[in-house]
Amino acid sequence: MESDTRILEVRDFESWLRTARRRARKAAARVQSTGREVGGAADLGVIDGDPLGGAVGRGGVQITDLWRPCPCNPRYEVSVCGSVRMIGKAMSLIPNDINGYKQVQLRMNGKRLMKLVHVLVLEAFVGPRPHGKESAHWNGVRDDNRISNLRWATRSENNKDRVRHGTIPCGEKHGKAKLNDRVVREARRLRRYGLSFQSIADRFGVTDTVIRFAIIGRTWKHV
Repeated sequence: MESDTRILEVRDFESWLRTARRRARKAAARVQSTGREVGGAADLGVIDGDPLGGAVGRGGVQITDLWRPCPCNPRYEVSVCGSVRMIGKAMSLIPNDINGYKQVQLRMNGKRLMKLVHVLVLEAFVGPRPHGKESAHWNGVRDDNRISNLRWATRSENNKDRVRHGTIPCGEKHGKAKLNDRVVREARRLRRYGLSFQSIADRFGVTDTVIRFAIIGRTWKHV
């Protein structure tokens, strides 16, 4: 019976996680389409005051009650909401803030291990970090460590997220930008009329490489 209950719990969780991640992607797309910064309940995927959308499994078990052992230290467990506690203890650990990310201290064999909470959540509920992947937050909020907001992603995918979130300056917002959106659009228009890259570069006072990359979309992809 206990084994059957565990199977049902896992199925409930996996079903909920797929739905929650779809919500997170849609919320991120809405933010991107409106040009707003992430913020507020709608952007964070809060449904009726429940950050996990009121997810309830079979038998009335709340998905928010799911905890799993931390693979790096089985004396501790982590929840789908991003809380960390010692197994057998009711009180969650109080995390430190490291550049906006939440970090907790785990003890084992007299040693202290500092771990980022979002990494603990991913390792417990998704699995070990795949080769070439890193942790990523869908909505760009560094301390939103709900499993629905987290995933393993490539460096390229993570950088695209940062551009979408506005946490990486791009285009004319970059301090060293030699062009701006208006110039890039004009350069592309001139190129369509047959002007050479060099002549366009001379017109705007930049190098051939700078204008070539902007026109072909290797840079200034957002324009």
